[in-house]
Amino acid sequence: MIRNLIGPPVTGMDFIGREKELADAWKAIEDTNSLLLASPRRVGKSSFAMKLANKAEEKGWNALYLDLQGLKDEGEFISLIIRKLNKIKEKNSLLELAKNRIQDFLNSIKKVNAFKITLELQQNPEDFYEKLSKAFELPQRTLIIIDELVLFLEELSRNGDIARAETFLNWLRNIRQKQSENVSWVFCSSISIHGFVSQNKLTYTINDIAPFNLGEMTKEEATLLFEKLDESYGTELSKEDIDYILGRIGWKLPYFIQLFFNKLTGDKEKYQQMNQEDCVNKIFLEIIQEHELDTWSERLTAYGEDETASRKLLNYLCLPDHKNERSLLEEIIKDFVPENADINEKYSNIKRMLETDGYIVQDDTGIHFRSPIIQEYWFNRYIQ
Repeated sequence: MIRNLIGPPVTGMDFIGREKELADAWKAIEDTNSLLLASPRRVGKSSFAMKLANKAEEKGWNALYLDLQGLKDEGEFISLIIRKLNKIKEKNSLLELAKNRIQDFLNSIKKVNAFKITLELQQNPEDFYEKLSKAFELPQRTLIIIDELVLFLEELSRNGDIARAETFLNWLRNIRQKQSENVSWVFCSSISIHGFVSQNKLTYTINDIAPFNLGEMTKEEATLLFEKLDESYGTELSKEDIDYILGRIGWKLPYFIQLFFNKLTGDKEKYQQMNQEDCVNKIFLEIIQEHELDTWSERLTAYGEDETASRKLLNYLCLPDHKNERSLLEEIIKDFVPENADINEKYSNIKRMLETDGYIVQDDTGIHFRSPIIQEYWFNRYIQ
């Protein structure tokens, strides 16, 4: 029996599939490689990272999972680290929290709130970060996972203060360069991390981290997830039903499968009385007309001056009969970019951002929305 969880990371028995990716990632971690798990939203990065943390603990390692979403400054980040390190100390007295010198550091600031930590850090950031670095000189194998990295970097660099993000990234890089072989790192972020470091000339701060791709589920994994959910909730789906639904979903992400299944079980008796096509169409219509997918629109605000042009391009690409000629697509965004911008370069940048963030894909059939669900949502929301 598994649960259908939408939104929070999936853990334990509820986690299905990804066996090859888990094996590959764990081999790299055991070899003390740092991994950058940068994928579009809703691929399941956080669930995957938590599975790695569980695997580490099963192997007798320590595991620190640091979720940076919602953190506003360096003080809150450091407070989070302190709480996590203290938990490790409580669970494993042999660590001694990286010996007495680290305990001295923690004792000096553990009663200080995040605001005061931030003030102290801003007065002498290099010295402060250097002291904190000692907290990662751990005598036992430890996996440190930092989730939602790019959201925190964007928060630090709000109002154009890129120096704070640069200092933070350089500190992390220095730790990785100097650390013992006992510590392995996994960084989780939306794929826009590459755009952030590139635009701000900070690529050098992450060039020692090996990229690790997490894409859609295989057909077999997606089918297994449906079968497990069907078994748990008694929806009585046939193999033909599952194949048809997956064909409509297209981009086989766990989130889309879970979202569809949530609608199906919400009024199971009604849907069981409908034929297959009507049932699936009805559920898809419910999904695209509600607010579950609004984050795909809201995220474009992070594109800054490219937001309007990106929206115009998506408005066109969601049309079922759109053309793919580059000159036409450049013409669509021409009036929505700065006058002095090179339209060819601007189009390439916008297209790359939309591709890496999971909105669109280019293949043998041309350029189109990566997910049929998002395409229908976008058409219903902005065109119809």
